[in-house]
Amino acid sequence: MAFAISAVETGYWYRPSEGHNLFGMKKNGRGFYESLSPTGYCLYRRKSSSLADYGAYEKQVIAKYNLQSRQAYVDHICRRFCPNPAYRGKLALAFQTLKALT
Repeated sequence: MAFAISAVETGYWYRPSEGHNLFGMKKNGRGFYESLSPTGYCLYRRKSSSLADYGAYEKQVIAKYNLQSRQAYVDHICRRFCPNPAYRGKLALAFQTLKALT
């Protein structure tokens, strides 16, 4: 899940992510980011901090909304995290692309 979302957010890692932000995370209270961009996006010291922040976010969301399946999580992300109607299709393509690579 995390790799697919990161692929969509970074253009399959071709676009450099400002401040190692692999997930488009904005200001939050989880404490993994070092500072914020002028537009409120998290800036991390290293990519592992971005991944840790996303992992904590994912756990928090799954517990808070009692999400029981990958599909329920995808539905939640598409509704709350990125309401762009094209995001669901981009995410589905990322799942297919990454699955083909493994």
